[in-house]
Amino acid sequence: MNVFTGVAGHEAIRERLAAALDQDTVSHAYLFEGIEGVGKHTMARAFIKALLCTEPQAQHMPCGHCVSCRTLDSGNHPDVSWIRRESGKNSLGIRPIREQLVGDVRTQPYQSAYKVYVVEDADLMTPEAQNALLKTLEEPPSYVVIILLASTSTGFLPTILSRVITIRFQPLAADVIAGALVERLGMHAEQAAVTAALSRGSLGYALQLAGSQAFNALRAELTDILTELPHMKPAQVLALADFFERNKDRQDTVFSLIKLWYRDLLMYRSTHDENALITRDAAETIRALSATYTTEEVLKLFGNVQKAEDSIRQGAQYTFTIDWLLSTLI
Repeated sequence: MNVFTGVAGHEAIRERLAAALDQDTVSHAYLFEGIEGVGKHTMARAFIKALLCTEPQAQHMPCGHCVSCRTLDSGNHPDVSWIRRESGKNSLGIRPIREQLVGDVRTQPYQSAYKVYVVEDADLMTPEAQNALLKTLEEPPSYVVIILLASTSTGFLPTILSRVITIRFQPLAADVIAGALVERLGMHAEQAAVTAALSRGSLGYALQLAGSQAFNALRAELTDILTELPHMKPAQVLALADFFERNKDRQDTVFSLIKLWYRDLLMYRSTHDENALITRDAAETIRALSATYTTEEVLKLFGNVQKAEDSIRQGAQYTFTIDWLLSTLI
């Protein structure tokens, strides 16, 4: 075991941060960049805990019982500050940066060797906030570590980027997310595979889906629709516009589920191997439907779904595009 055992994936990042701890080369400033839910917060918390633990075990594994570990677990460590946007604000302004970071860094740590500042949604800092932070980045006290958490590095001042170590968190592989869902939630492997496939590489989003009764209900309803679709009359197909309208605010998930269904139909027609399916909990239905469609028909269906999704993302009128999509399914 090591300090990052609880972090899913990101082996290269774990090794890099572990090496910094081992070699006492921890930087004064890091930028953790990656999509929401990819593991930036989890990695930051594990790194901070290892950095501040006063009785570390082998490989910097936090002891879990020292004052530092206990106060971190309770969220009350006096030497760790989480800086967030003010309530109701769409950007991170200068006041939180100035009051909670710039105005505090000259105060010595209370109980640890370091003071750590974590700036959430750092990519939403205003230019004024970035300039205020820049002064500290240029001449940080020896005991200060700043971690910026951001979805993207776009929008940062070049002078900020030149003074931080940027660590990019790539979207997690589906098998890593599925494994985490099985391990953490005890989820069945088949259900975990579907959830992971829809997660867009974000474990955080996968965990949201896994705990959502609405998602499970949506998937069940859509599975019934796609199962019956080849046998529906034209009027029944066109009436599915109501389903799409009811789920307009979840259209990304709806389109992803439909594409996943047709992907598995194609896969089974090509391999006749149920283990190659992502929706293995619907393998019996997929196997039966594979004889209903030709490969060319499934490819066309998949392509039309993708075309409709792309058109809506590019600004096409939702209802009109759904009506067109349904007309191609008749």
